[in-house]
Amino acid sequence: MIYNVGGDIYYQIGSGMNAALTINTDFAQTEVDNRQVNLTRFALFFPEKRNFFLDGANYFNFGINGDNRNRNGRNMIPYFSRRIGLDGDGNPIPIVAGLKIAGQAGDWNVGALNITDKTDSTYRNFSVARVTHNVGKQSYVGFLGTIGNAVSAESNWLTGLDVKLATSTFRGNKNLVFTGFGLKSNTEGLSGKDYSYGADISYPNDFLRFRLGHQAIGENYRAGIGFVPRLGIRNTYGEFFLGPRPNKYGIMQINTGSFVNFITNMSNTLLTRDVFLKIVEFEFLSGEKAEYALSNSYEFLDEDFEIFPKDSITVPAGTYNFWQQGIELSTAPWRNVWVAFEINWGGFFNGTASKIDVQSGLKIGVPFFVGLQYEQNNVHLPEGSFVTRVYRINADVYFNPDISLSNFIQYDNVTEEWGLQSRFRWILKPGNEIILVWNSLVLPEVNSDRFMMQENTVRLKVNYNIRF
Repeated sequence: MIYNVGGDIYYQIGSGMNAALTINTDFAQTEVDNRQVNLTRFALFFPEKRNFFLDGANYFNFGINGDNRNRNGRNMIPYFSRRIGLDGDGNPIPIVAGLKIAGQAGDWNVGALNITDKTDSTYRNFSVARVTHNVGKQSYVGFLGTIGNAVSAESNWLTGLDVKLATSTFRGNKNLVFTGFGLKSNTEGLSGKDYSYGADISYPNDFLRFRLGHQAIGENYRAGIGFVPRLGIRNTYGEFFLGPRPNKYGIMQINTGSFVNFITNMSNTLLTRDVFLKIVEFEFLSGEKAEYALSNSYEFLDEDFEIFPKDSITVPAGTYNFWQQGIELSTAPWRNVWVAFEINWGGFFNGTASKIDVQSGLKIGVPFFVGLQYEQNNVHLPEGSFVTRVYRINADVYFNPDISLSNFIQYDNVTEEWGLQSRFRWILKPGNEIILVWNSLVLPEVNSDRFMMQENTVRLKVNYNIRF
């Protein structure tokens, strides 16, 4: 049995500025990640869920990263908090100590942190500084700097500048936003082509919205505490959508439009092209939605791509162009029983594929909630066929506003692992709480149909606030 004692100290520097000191940080109350099956050549994005990093996270956003409507906002994230205190598989790494400051002072917005974590072999230290200065009511100029490398052993730092020019009075009462940014990294053993830059202009309004953007990422650019799935590329994208509101037949809004995305290498050879056509989407006043869409994809593979290592299925190098179509239907999530259904089918590289995603929720009175989700990919290629499945179950009990029990179970047939988490939370009073967490990982036994408990942990966390 292992005992760890840690603590957090929060201090309000001013009316809009807060500091947090953490020692032997514990994230027992954090939800586990949803399992994802990766059928792409690049790393998948997992969102941050730890409260220490979520508090004040908006003060660390850079460039287009904080724009949730921008489909390309995750292609180049210079500071990604999941690089700290987690390994490449999302497993926790002990955080020894950390200090974070975030908030606003006048026209200045500040986000800064310094954190040390510990792997099996070494201590790692990371520093981040983010400062923006407001210009007018909605614009700013900003600076970002990071020191530390979570992705390799080489030393790394980067700096960047960004600017946002925004108005909500364009042509009377319309929104118009321009964002520009540039970054340079410095990594031990690499020189030249270590830059990233981009610009984005958007018109995010209700009836008409459009966007046009471009970004470039050098092949030697490294964000040691960031998330950058593709290097050595130029990315140009655009979107155009209409959203009339008929106010008839219970329809709140009808959306239609398209999104295009082009990715080339630095020699302007086309690597990826995505065209998404939202034929029609109905949003009803009751909360229900219905959508039909088409998509076209082009992929250039300069080498063989092992898409399903479990069965050694590989897509040969070459160029591929394929179409898919999809339907989405969902009932309003406020209902006692709600369902969301999505199906996509069509071509996939040199074969075909279909994907089904079904989610449902059941509220039994006030205290009980049960949620189910099933994802399936059915892929047929000349090199072989395979099916991936992911199951998720949520079962939550709310005894009263202060006492709850959350249970989460998931399984995928690629790793063949069962993951279980139960979290009991008792809020004694605001800031004081008791959290009991059970995590378990169940694996299949070799050459057997049985399963065995690979990992089983129980953690008790007591939060007690002392105000002074």
